Amino acid sequence: MFFYKKVYTSFCLLVWLTFFLFSFYSNAFLIDSLNAIQGVTAKADSFDVIGDNMVAYGNVFIRKGDMIIYADKAVYNNTNKIADLSGNVRFTRIVKSRQEIEYWDLRRLEKDPNVKLKVVGTVMDPTGRQKLVVDVIAEVVSWRGDKAIGDMGTGVFQTGSFEGNFGGWTVVADGATRKADGSLVIPDAEISPCPDFVEGHSVYSFKSSLVDAYPSGDTPSNLTHTQYAPNVDTYHFWAYNNIIYVGDVPVFWLPVMYKPPKRDLGFWNFNAGVSSNYGFFIQNTNSWALYDSPDLKVNTTNMLGYYTKRGFGFGNYTDISTAASKTESFIYMINDMDPNYSPPIDSRYYPLNSFRYDFDIKNMTHITDRLDFRGRFNALSDLYFLNDYYQNWFFTDPEPPTYANLSYQFDRLSADLTFRPKINSFAPTVQEFPTLKLTTPRQEIWKNIYYQGQTSIGYYDMQWASFNRSRASYVPPLGNGVDVTGYSSGRLDTVHFAYYPLNLEGFNLIPRAGLRLTGYTNSSSIPISDDQLMDNLSTQAPEANSGATVVNYNNSGGAAGRIIPEFGLTLNTKFSRSWDNAKNAFWNMNGIRHVFQPYVDYTYLQPFGTDRKYLYYFDDIDRIDTQNFMRFGLDNRLQTRRGGWKSSQSYNWASMTNYLDVLFNTDSRIGEPPGTFNNIGDFGNIINITPNEKLNFNLTTIIDGSRLFSGTDIANCLSTVNVGGTWEFADGWSINPNWVYTRNNSTNPTFSMGSMMEQVESGTYFQRSFADSSYLNTNLNFKINDRTSGVITVSRDFYNGYWPNVGLTLIRQLPCNIQLTVNTSLSQNVNTNGVGTYTNASVSVAVQFTPAPVYEISPRESLLPEDALDEPFIY
Repeated sequence: MFFYKKVYTSFCLLVWLTFFLFSFYSNAFLIDSLNAIQGVTAKADSFDVIGDNMVAYGNVFIRKGDMIIYADKAVYNNTNKIADLSGNVRFTRIVKSRQEIEYWDLRRLEKDPNVKLKVVGTVMDPTGRQKLVVDVIAEVVSWRGDKAIGDMGTGVFQTGSFEGNFGGWTVVADGATRKADGSLVIPDAEISPCPDFVEGHSVYSFKSSLVDAYPSGDTPSNLTHTQYAPNVDTYHFWAYNNIIYVGDVPVFWLPVMYKPPKRDLGFWNFNAGVSSNYGFFIQNTNSWALYDSPDLKVNTTNMLGYYTKRGFGFGNYTDISTAASKTESFIYMINDMDPNYSPPIDSRYYPLNSFRYDFDIKNMTHITDRLDFRGRFNALSDLYFLNDYYQNWFFTDPEPPTYANLSYQFDRLSADLTFRPKINSFAPTVQEFPTLKLTTPRQEIWKNIYYQGQTSIGYYDMQWASFNRSRASYVPPLGNGVDVTGYSSGRLDTVHFAYYPLNLEGFNLIPRAGLRLTGYTNSSSIPISDDQLMDNLSTQAPEANSGATVVNYNNSGGAAGRIIPEFGLTLNTKFSRSWDNAKNAFWNMNGIRHVFQPYVDYTYLQPFGTDRKYLYYFDDIDRIDTQNFMRFGLDNRLQTRRGGWKSSQSYNWASMTNYLDVLFNTDSRIGEPPGTFNNIGDFGNIINITPNEKLNFNLTTIIDGSRLFSGTDIANCLSTVNVGGTWEFADGWSINPNWVYTRNNSTNPTFSMGSMMEQVESGTYFQRSFADSSYLNTNLNFKINDRTSGVITVSRDFYNGYWPNVGLTLIRQLPCNIQLTVNTSLSQNVNTNGVGTYTNASVSVAVQFTPAPVYEISPRESLLPEDALDEPFIY
């Protein structure tokens, strides 16, 4: 009889503990448990039945899958479904992951006290590199306390002393109430992100009158060997009437505080320092996940700063994502007390207004599977704002465009409708009101006959930069004292090409023929040559140093048009050789294949109709001129295999492209003296070597063939050299130098409407000119230990003889998820009068607060949204 009584008691205990466990997490788990009771494992030192109560004593343990509950004693009433847990009550979850890691990565994981490791074997990748197969197991606590009592039917529970881990934040209180929807009400709570908070060793904490915590789902984090988050609870909470304590000392009061779900980390940054440009400064950045659901995510970053030489600035970055769209907005404003500190004194925008800002909003929406919208609106206060406060953005795009675009993908072509107004006035802009473009990629339309084409129609309005001072206002006037004036016209442009590829015993012969027709609703009766157009463009520089003579178009030329036929021929072949047994673990090689592809391409095009000198210039289409050249090229690729045996793919270990242009029209180029051997054009070289993810090297050069074949030494034949790479030579240590060298030289343009030719500095019909320069930029990332890293930055302008930037950044991960960053830098800049240089010095200390510890520190990583800077750049 005793045996059956114990079996019955154990079975009932399994049932009610299963109900309790899953109702505590969510109603969904309760439903699952009703369908899978047999998957529950329960243990206790002893069981008993007292009336309607089932009682378990000592080391109560129940496990369902990866979820576990512990207690010293458990009582369940079958009549009213009240459950009473007491004595060291804990709710935990087991999180597992299997990883293939290097031997040295095992030591990194062994240092994490929150995980257990089990080496289950080894594996050999295709390159011969041996790795460990490791199971990483962690039992993490989401909630613990001395007592929990509640209604199993409604899911409402009242706890005794409460301890919970919410996304890296530990909350303790004398008691808490769990509502039916899974939310928690915790009065008189103390909160801290410090791991040692429960033991009384927290560096800082918050004492709150009330904490409301809400579940956001219980999706375990994926463990990796580089980052481990010590909890799986994704509760977010609001805390009210908070007093911040450092140790036991109250230092600050906050009326309300919000902790977002763990998967969208809250982030605080405080940065203080001194700079020659800005004086003493203090900056604050804080990032939050305002809303997070499968259908909508809203993240925001607030920016505040005070600079003794500049004033008070503030801004915000927000991104909103749905399943079909993404919107990003950015704004930063400052009432600058010294706006004219950086701009050169000969700037035609001088003086600048004190109210300075950047407002930028971008949107991308998938309206249907085929229809997309992309748009952007940008407004800048002045040309120099980004250079002063967000210099990285300035170097990438000094005047961001404003546009709206609708794109529809048909089965065989795409259609784009683009509207582009001019909002900023600091650079020449072609307004489009609007433009419709139809693009047909190359495709077979008949037996071995291929076609590609593009047609665009739109109304274009050229708006030049708007300066504060005209050229005539200077004494003496700049050049002829005439400013460039705008013009506008409707334009229809359509281009069509046909191809007939042939295979001739291993050689591919691809003849092509095409026609371009371009029509304008208006044109000029005053001709503008290439030299005159380049002079007009040179006056758009902000500095008042262009003495060019401006010649403007007029609007009396009437309608115009021209026809441009092109004929061409491409001949290529391919040779290859493989070495399947070549393997090297260090270079990550699994076999080698060398692919060698020589090619020859001939192009001839001749415009007919209105001379281009009378056509309004909007883009390169309007300046196409006679082309008659032949290109000889070589493509070399060194390939290997990457991936598993059943999913291997070809990988370009190294590639090299070389080309040489032979010109059949021998007109002298700009800057070339008469008699120069002009039949030889550019000699271009493009080299890329990427053995693995830790090492890459790239080199591009342009050599002036006309000078080379005229007997000029090789150094004076170089037009440009760009060499760079990245080498991660140890754990946390890497260097990425880049050197750009140019000579006072020009390169000859080669242009084809129907042939895709790779070349250095491509993308324009105009002759490319280079000035003398030699610039080196190098970053050295280093790691002292698991919590300390940094970066050294060095920039050198060899031609002008100064150091644009020399900087050191140290990053230290402190206890309680605090990151300390110390930055110091020196930068030399050309004086605003253009003579000599001056030096800026900057020292700053930043303290960053993150809600979950991350021990893998790297200055290349950022906790902010990808497209947002955390604060204005101080140099």
